Amino acid sequence: MGIRVTHGGEPPGWMVMKYSERKRADILAAAVSEFRASGYDSTSMDRIAEAAGASKRTVYNHFGSKDQMFEAMVHEMMSRADQLMEFRYDSELPLARQLKSISEEILSVLTDEGYRDLARVVLSRLMIVPQYSRIISEHTEQINTMLADWLRAAHRDKRLKVPRPEVAADQLVGMLMGYGFWPALCGVEKTSLDVKQATFIKQTVSMFLQGYQAT
Repeated sequence: MGIRVTHGGEPPGWMVMKYSERKRADILAAAVSEFRASGYDSTSMDRIAEAAGASKRTVYNHFGSKDQMFEAMVHEMMSRADQLMEFRYDSELPLARQLKSISEEILSVLTDEGYRDLARVVLSRLMIVPQYSRIISEHTEQINTMLADWLRAAHRDKRLKVPRPEVAADQLVGMLMGYGFWPALCGVEKTSLDVKQATFIKQTVSMFLQGYQAT
C-alpha cells in the first residue's frame, strides 16, 4: 500500500495530532525539569521554551501560562496512577499471590521516575496553591478505593476479616508508599530501602494478611 499524500503536501490529520501531542509532552517534561532545578517562580516561559527546543509561541499555544502548565502537571500526575487496572478479586487464587500482584502494580507507579518528578514539582507548590490538594486527594483515594473493594470481596468470601476495608487499604498503601515513594521523593535514606522490593512486598503482604486473617 502506498503512502497517501494529502492535498498541498500537508501530512494527514492523525500525523499532525501525534506531532502536537509529542511536542506538548516535550514542553511539559522540560517544564518539570526546569521547575525542579530553579523553582517555579524563578523559571520563565522563555527558559522552558529553550529547554524544550521550541519557540515561545509554540509553548504558549499549548499552555497559556505557567499556572496552566502547573495544572497540566497535576493532571498528568493523576493520569499516571489512573493507568492502574481494577484489582479483581479471585476466590480461587491464594490471597498472598493476589496482594503481591496488587502491591507490585502500585509500586510500579510510585517508583516510576517520571511520576516522582511530577510529584516533586506538584507537592512543592501545594502550600501556595492549596486548591489542588483536593484534586490530588481524590486521585490518591482512587487507589485506596480499588484496594478497599478487593478487601471487601475477600471479607464477604470469609477469607479475611476486614470490618473497615478503607482503613485497611490505607494501611497497606501507606506501607508501600513509605518504602517506594516518600524516601525517594524527599531524599531520605532509610535502612528499609536496603531490602529488595520483592522481599519487602512479600514480608509486608504476610504481615498484612496475619493482621486480617479470618478467625
